[in-house]
Amino acid sequence: MTSTAASLASRIAAPHASPIVASRRLLSTTKGQSENVFRIVLTGGPCSGKSSALSYLQKSLVPHGIPVYCAPEAATLLNSAGAKYDPDGTHHEQHKAYQASLCRLQLALENNLTDIAASYHHNKQAVVILCDRGVLDNKGYMSSELWQDVLASLGMEEASILEHYAGVIHMDTAAKGALEFYKSGDTVDDDGNPVSRQETPEQARALDDQMWNVWQGHAHHYRVTNRKPDNNNNNKNTNTFDLKLQDTVRAVEQILKDSSS
Repeated sequence: MTSTAASLASRIAAPHASPIVASRRLLSTTKGQSENVFRIVLTGGPCSGKSSALSYLQKSLVPHGIPVYCAPEAATLLNSAGAKYDPDGTHHEQHKAYQASLCRLQLALENNLTDIAASYHHNKQAVVILCDRGVLDNKGYMSSELWQDVLASLGMEEASILEHYAGVIHMDTAAKGALEFYKSGDTVDDDGNPVSRQETPEQARALDDQMWNVWQGHAHHYRVTNRKPDNNNNNKNTNTFDLKLQDTVRAVEQILKDSSS
């Protein structure tokens, strides 16, 4: 953990910037957006390390006085509930209904966590809500026409969705720069949880590009790559993924600083 994070809780006590507020009803919380609660999206292509990063960020930030909440991936919740998305087996209206419901669920999770975080933390300390993918990730899995129809059915605009989040951290797929660690087929993630990943490395790289592009409109959009250790004394004994996790913490630090300036 860097020295920056150690002082974040005291330095980011009462942000001077206007609170991140969306005008649409779906994008606002019951009690209104709290100034000290920051929603940060973790996104990226397949096998990018998001699950490990969520756990690592909690362990890194909480000891420094920054409470962390995690909004789970809504698509995974629907899938585990039996509402599996079959893009080849449904027509346009069914696609739209599924994707609109997915967005509503995602926002409900984020908004309720925001309300809880705001009610628990009245001292204006920074509170982070890490979102396992954000609403705009869904755009990358459908046609432009379908996305516009989903937005219309929700009564939302893309600009308002962007404003809903304090920042976005894109973690590159392992298929970019760390191919030897890319896992596909029926396998397990870094936490040992079973996953079924059907994308080839080439498909993973293409999907990674899509996830980057859909968030390009956000002012605080950071990319975490699979960089290799160099020969300096700070990281010569650190592996690529550990560096990636450390860079993710730095990205959170930067977003908090961006939001308080």
